[in-house]
Amino acid sequence: MRHANFGRKLNRSSSHRKALRKNLITSLFTHGRIVTTMPKAKAAKPDAERLITLSKVDSICNMRRAFAYLQDDSLVKKLFKEIGVKYRDTDGGYTSIHRLSKNRIGDNGSQVVWELVTWEPGTKPKPRHKRKAAGRKQEKPEAVEGAETAPTESGAAPKSAAKAEPPDSKREKKE
Repeated sequence: MRHANFGRKLNRSSSHRKALRKNLITSLFTHGRIVTTMPKAKAAKPDAERLITLSKVDSICNMRRAFAYLQDDSLVKKLFKEIGVKYRDTDGGYTSIHRLSKNRIGDNGSQVVWELVTWEPGTKPKPRHKRKAAGRKQEKPEAVEGAETAPTESGAAPKSAAKAEPPDSKREKKE
């Protein structure tokens, strides 16, 4: 049993997992958006969010801690000067994972886009497309001759007009 063992194994050794997470996070910070698989993105997301939280406070200690993980001086500078400043007023949720509709060609693996959140803190993103109505619009029933359809004092039509049947119903055709 794996009691108190957190994290995803991803069918790799511990050193391979560490290198994979480091490479994914480096690519994410460099490009702002990457395409990968869902398990890999979910495995690397907590480390990326932790580094962004670390970069919100610009200090030598935090820079050294980020450099110990990333091992790239120019990327650490970008993390502290651009990314950390961008999310300074945001508490968590710096990255988002979105599924892609097409799977990978070689092994049919599900792919996702893992990206840095680009909308302003405190606002929701606009939907990319509008949903269409589920059903067709129903037409209003036609008024029956001789029935009064004018609204009453309360503003509603009389009940007798709504229940009246049209004169050419099936019962009248049989007779």
